[in-house]
Amino acid sequence: QATVAVHSMTPVDNNPSPRANLAVTGIRSTHGTVFQQATTNVIVTVRNFGSQPATTTLSIELAGNPVESRAVELEPFATSEIEIPVSFSVPGDQTLVVSLSDDKLPWDNLRWLVVPVLSTQRILCLEGSRNASKHVAAALEPIAGAGIFRVTVLAMAEAGSVPLDDFHAVFVLNVASFSSVEIETLRRYVQTGGAAIFVMGNQTDPSQWNRQWQVSRRENSLVPVRLNEIVSRSDIRFEPNDYAHPLVKPFANFPNASLLEVPIWSHVSAQLLTDSQLSLALSDGSIAVAERDFHAGRTMWVALDMTLPETTPSESNSTEAWSAWPAFPCFPPMVHQLVRHATARQGEHRNVLLFDNLEGNMPANSEDDVQLILKTPNGRQREVNDAWDGSRFHVAIRPEFSPSIIGSGQFVPGIYQVICGKQSVDFAVNLDSTESDLRPVDLSIIPASIQVNPPDNSVADNVLSQPNGWPFRWLVMLLIVTLVGDSWLAHRMSRGA
Repeated sequence: QATVAVHSMTPVDNNPSPRANLAVTGIRSTHGTVFQQATTNVIVTVRNFGSQPATTTLSIELAGNPVESRAVELEPFATSEIEIPVSFSVPGDQTLVVSLSDDKLPWDNLRWLVVPVLSTQRILCLEGSRNASKHVAAALEPIAGAGIFRVTVLAMAEAGSVPLDDFHAVFVLNVASFSSVEIETLRRYVQTGGAAIFVMGNQTDPSQWNRQWQVSRRENSLVPVRLNEIVSRSDIRFEPNDYAHPLVKPFANFPNASLLEVPIWSHVSAQLLTDSQLSLALSDGSIAVAERDFHAGRTMWVALDMTLPETTPSESNSTEAWSAWPAFPCFPPMVHQLVRHATARQGEHRNVLLFDNLEGNMPANSEDDVQLILKTPNGRQREVNDAWDGSRFHVAIRPEFSPSIIGSGQFVPGIYQVICGKQSVDFAVNLDSTESDLRPVDLSIIPASIQVNPPDNSVADNVLSQPNGWPFRWLVMLLIVTLVGDSWLAHRMSRGA
């Protein structure tokens, strides 16, 4: 343990007037999933850290080509969000660069955004009963090979025959029970950025669900709810609560979609677990759709069976006829919205701050894919095989990763690439804008975090003044004399020989 005495601390400010600085403090896409030929809005956040009004020019580029440039006026210490529509004509990782006019601190005038643009989205439906995904699959891909979704339907027992990482989202429909292997596979899939949508049905067993998914471990639960019981009523409808949630917001201006008119006869009642959210409610206050962010991914839970009953519900068949939802115009767009919202986080890990980790899936597709390379914005490359297990990588960009490279300025903000053979994944690495505020530190907060001791003897003098200080000094001197004497004797003996 060492004690450091702080004699005095005198802050120096060569320019006592408040320093002006404008910075791009954030950039994001309004849609987590962006498709080719579609237009999405990019929101750029700009802040004025100075005490005077300021004007700057905001420019945005896509793949090196100008998209838009506009003047931005900011009041003192004000923040402004600028929304800019951007169209993506080609699939793949697309890079947006936002810049401001030069000022005294140029580093925070730039910010990058990586947008993974898809031509299609791959969806897997795992059925617990025959035709449990019939209407979901038809809503996503009504004509095989057409549209933006590609659907694969398998029985739950066949889930192990395909890697889940090949799919952007997985529907799990009317599954009675799960094996420990299936649970761990789904957990790992969502944990690494996947999207799982659990749909209830007449095979749902609430007690078995709660036991298998260990919902008592609320903080570590993959699923968002604890099940209570299957409820059968005849007067239930959807309750969108002013259409505030992103899942139902698109329905606000389309009453003809009939979201409020869907008759619901049965559902599974449940309660939200810690850190889970209500996405859509029922008119009796129950949960219709719930969600939970789990590590890098998201899970959603639907209280209804998403199959269409073949007969009018009655006492004898009410357990089979849960609702007429698939027959209503709101069903296909709601299925699309479930996928869109469940996958909304899948681009988040591609945009990080400097010294965060770069994580993602990079399977070795051939025998040639044996080396993982990190390419920095400066064009330098470094092998990072120790951060790759042949399927997933976890690259740390921080000083302890390679002090010599950090010191040489290799790790800077910009676009990083993780490369394996012909595969590559882009990451936008930006600066934390905390240091963009150039105002002097308020001295009143310093004593609370730093203990200042009055001037006294130096640490060295204090050590030597102790009773055990001088013996230590004499031991060091004796060691030095011994080493010099040994060297002299060795020299004399070698000459005598």
